[in-house]
Amino acid sequence: MSVTYTTSGRNAKGGQVKTMLLVQVAIKIDDQIPFKSQKSDLEVFVEGPEEPKVSVLGGERGNFHVGFTPNVAGQFWLEFVYKGTVANEPFLLPVRDLFNKVPEHPYTGKFRSNFPEQLSDSSQKPPEERKEQKLEGHVVAVTFIFRALNRYGKPKSTGGDTDSFSVTANGEKITLIEDAGDGTYTVDYNCVPGNNEVDVQYKGQSIKGFPVKFFRKTDGE
Repeated sequence: MSVTYTTSGRNAKGGQVKTMLLVQVAIKIDDQIPFKSQKSDLEVFVEGPEEPKVSVLGGERGNFHVGFTPNVAGQFWLEFVYKGTVANEPFLLPVRDLFNKVPEHPYTGKFRSNFPEQLSDSSQKPPEERKEQKLEGHVVAVTFIFRALNRYGKPKSTGGDTDSFSVTANGEKITLIEDAGDGTYTVDYNCVPGNNEVDVQYKGQSIKGFPVKFFRKTDGE
C-alpha cells in the first residue's frame, strides 16, 4: 500500500513560534481517496527541536487537520502514518522565530529507520507495563507507574488516556489515576495487612505484569 499526501491551509508553508499552526492534510491510498476513514487512522510523529503535542481532527475521506503549538523555532519534520503505513516522504514545516528566522534542524530519518516493518493489530495493543517488583514485608504504600503505547507499540509522549485505564485493588476500583501528560500514569495504593492484589487494565485487558500480588506483614510479624 502506497500512502501519499498533499497539504494546504494558512500554515502549510510555515508559521510563527508560540502560535497554533494548523495544516490540512489530504491522504491518498495508491492514488485513490479513501472512502472510509476517521481521525484515529492518522498518526503524526515529529522530528525537530522539540516534540510538541500534536492534535489530529477530521478524517472523512482522508481529509485531516493537523495542528500543534511550537514553543521553539526551527525546522519541524512531520511523519504521517496512515493505518500503519508511513507516507512517501516527510513534511517540512518551518517555524519562524521573532526575527522571522528559521533555525536549521536537518532531517535525520531516525523515525523511518526505526519504524517496524511488520505491525500487529494495534487496537488490542496493551500499554507498556511497569517493571515487575517483588513486594513483601512491611509495605505501607506502593506507587505504580505505567506508560501507554500507541497503536504501533511505541511509547506515547502525550497524555489523555486516563479513561482507558481501570485500576482495582482487592476488588475495589481506584478512581484517582494521575496523568503526567507525557504518556505515563501514576496510581498510589495504600496497602492493607495481609494479602494484596492490584490489577491495571487497559480497555478491559490486564497489561503485562498485572495483576500483581503481595503480602503485607502486620506490625507484630
